[in-house]
Amino acid sequence: MTTRNNRLSGLKAKRQGDAFEEIFQRACKAKRVPVTRFPNGCKRVGPRQLIQVQTPFDWILTYKGVTALIDTKSVSGAFFPNSGIVGHQVSEMLSHASQGALGGYVVCLRLVNHCIFIPATRLAAAYGTRGSIGHMDASVKMLGPCGNIDTTQIFD
Repeated sequence: MTTRNNRLSGLKAKRQGDAFEEIFQRACKAKRVPVTRFPNGCKRVGPRQLIQVQTPFDWILTYKGVTALIDTKSVSGAFFPNSGIVGHQVSEMLSHASQGALGGYVVCLRLVNHCIFIPATRLAAAYGTRGSIGHMDASVKMLGPCGNIDTTQIFD
């Protein structure tokens, strides 16, 4: 029974994540922020054999001459857990940030209906530690309610 419940929970989370990605893409287009979605990655490991590989981030955005490398996350609670930070993503974002690009996570906190931008520097500081990041954290940027995101705030 537990396996079935875990599978159903996973499917629900996937649907909510997919829905948030659609909202995010529409929000970018509504604010005239050019947005490109990274496709899921694959690698050939043999004849007629492909395996899925991790991508460094989900989205590339550009606004007023600045590029941002974004990964979108959606959580059911009021905080984004540090355990949800993916190390290789943060490393990729930081390497581009050293040359002037922005990088970070755009997170939908569904319990409080807030969408926040967590910069890669904040993610790097929290990676591997206990705790979580919420909308009241001084280092995050508020983007509005989850259904009405202002993606231009990422660049302010």
